Amino acid sequence: MIIHLKKSHSKNQLLDLEEKIKEKGCKPHTILGESLTTVSVIGDTSKLNVGEIQALDGVEFVTRVTKPFKLCSSESRTKPTTIQVGDLVIGGNNFLSMAGPCSIESEDQTMRIAHAVRKSGASVLRGGAFKPRSS
Repeated sequence: MIIHLKKSHSKNQLLDLEEKIKEKGCKPHTILGESLTTVSVIGDTSKLNVGEIQALDGVEFVTRVTKPFKLCSSESRTKPTTIQVGDLVIGGNNFLSMAGPCSIESEDQTMRIAHAVRKSGASVLRGGAFKPRSS
């Protein structure tokens, strides 16, 4: 379960929420961001009533996450993740193709591959600098 707090929530509202979570045998994992505060609930959340949590002062909305890896699950996000790389945007509704060698071995090899990657239509050259299994 991921609980998103209102921007205007108070410290006492957060403490009350964390206490309610603990009372049900779960552990709150609070993330205080610059513009968003979320509480990830760790444990068996079946005893937590979403409606009761949603009704607490300071709570914006509650998402019941059914997948593992709650913090990186798309269920915990309000919008798709995007990453800016130079003039390019990775993620969201943008399609971007990356290509390159598994491991960079020389400047000449990298330049030949870079030209082939560009010619094939890929936008980003990627390459590994270290291969633990073979380096």
